[in-house]
Amino acid sequence: MVRTTVVGSWPPRFAGQWQEPELLADVPEDIEVVAGVADVKSDASSPQELSQRIGALLGVVSEERLLVSTWCGCGRMLHDDAIRLVRNLVKAARSE
Repeated sequence: MVRTTVVGSWPPRFAGQWQEPELLADVPEDIEVVAGVADVKSDASSPQELSQRIGALLGVVSEERLLVSTWCGCGRMLHDDAIRLVRNLVKAARSE
């Protein structure tokens, strides 16, 4: 059975958050890591920007264990903006 942990937003949104991202390397190998890389509170990030965020995490967590997501739900976003954001996230994940 694979276990999953959610580690929050990337890049950091709050002072002190993610000061030591290399600590993710210490998460046991049987645990997948879910990282919110897409900001739902601003304009949709480009696939290139999201790809850079994913790439930074891949330096610490293996591709097989890294799951990417939005920072939080898209419920307060306009429908078209939410669709654009998730499409960009998919494009970025495929490019890595």
